Amino acid sequence: MKIGLCLKALLRAVVISLICTADIRAQSVVPGEWLVQLESGSKPLSLLEALKAHLNTTLEKLPQQPAVTNSLLGRISIKPISTNLNTWLISVPQPLEVSAEWVAAQKEVVLVQPNHYLTQRTNPTPNDPLFPSQWQYLNMGLNDGIPGADLDAMEAWSHTTGGLSAAGDTIVIAVIDGGVAYNHPDLSANLWKNWKEKPGDGLDNDDNGFIDDFLGWNVFSQSDLIQGFSTTHGTPVCGIVGAQGNNNIGVTGVNWNIKIMFVSGGVTVSSILAAYDYVLQSRKKYNETNGAQGAFVVAVNSSWGIDFGMPFEAPLWCQVYDELGAAGILGVAATANMPVNVDEVGDLPTTCPSDYLISVSSLTNKDLIAPTAAWGQTNIDLASYGEQVFTLTSTD
Repeated sequence: MKIGLCLKALLRAVVISLICTADIRAQSVVPGEWLVQLESGSKPLSLLEALKAHLNTTLEKLPQQPAVTNSLLGRISIKPISTNLNTWLISVPQPLEVSAEWVAAQKEVVLVQPNHYLTQRTNPTPNDPLFPSQWQYLNMGLNDGIPGADLDAMEAWSHTTGGLSAAGDTIVIAVIDGGVAYNHPDLSANLWKNWKEKPGDGLDNDDNGFIDDFLGWNVFSQSDLIQGFSTTHGTPVCGIVGAQGNNNIGVTGVNWNIKIMFVSGGVTVSSILAAYDYVLQSRKKYNETNGAQGAFVVAVNSSWGIDFGMPFEAPLWCQVYDELGAAGILGVAATANMPVNVDEVGDLPTTCPSDYLISVSSLTNKDLIAPTAAWGQTNIDLASYGEQVFTLTSTD
């Protein structure tokens, strides 16, 4: 089993799918306020008088009392903002309204824009007590590391910490590994559950071809016993993908709030293909039912491989990534745990030619390829932090 944990690929896949700014911009406009730049040397007195006359015409058409009209007009103001730019702030009390087009049409106005509220760009820091040890997110030189040799997670978290896509889909990342400690207090809340399945009734309630797959799937036992045959690797991987963040417990994941679909599989190519099939069927079901069933899986991580393997030896394995990609799933795979050039000696699956597979090597806290990690200019897409990273253990 390989340990290049594929962090940055998953981070990018999830973050890109979550950021949506149009509604935020609309909500940040200060009602009734415009910033205007006047021609050099111009004063705003004539603009203020023209504005009051314009709005007075509007008020005359409304059943307002003269006292109300005078009060509203008296609250219109133009205040200096920048002497160098000759910029002023127009404030119009509600319910009065003035359009940007009207302001821009005035002869002394050079530029006009809405006034907006700002958000302080402080990077959120989770309150998880062991977060300072997680140098892979914020490297301050711990363990003789190089400051800044990290995922820049703080910058990503200033945009999103996971959860829903811009369209409101619950984002799911699949992990194929030996097993997971599904009762781990820092992980259990973020593990995906198939709520369309009634656990333990011996039926395929959601008609997806899998019986009682409430917690996920175990390809060996044909059940949802996702603790599998070993939790020592799958639990740390899941901890990096999505240990619950900012919950005052243990560590945090790349995503503080995410759903992790765990599939116990590997050991043989047949079982890894069966594991991918469960993931693919879940996303296809989601697509076909417009989100009523299945899961919105956006990426799947696997740390299984064949040293020195060649794509022609496993065409079905390589084909899987194209099938996943067609359904909307990005495949992520760790390359070999040995200092070799896989372009020359081969590796599976990281030399598969699919456009939907990201092949990942492992970095140290000094931004160097790990001593036991493979590389390849053609087949390895990126390297991320996988050498002595700090994450969950399998102890729950």
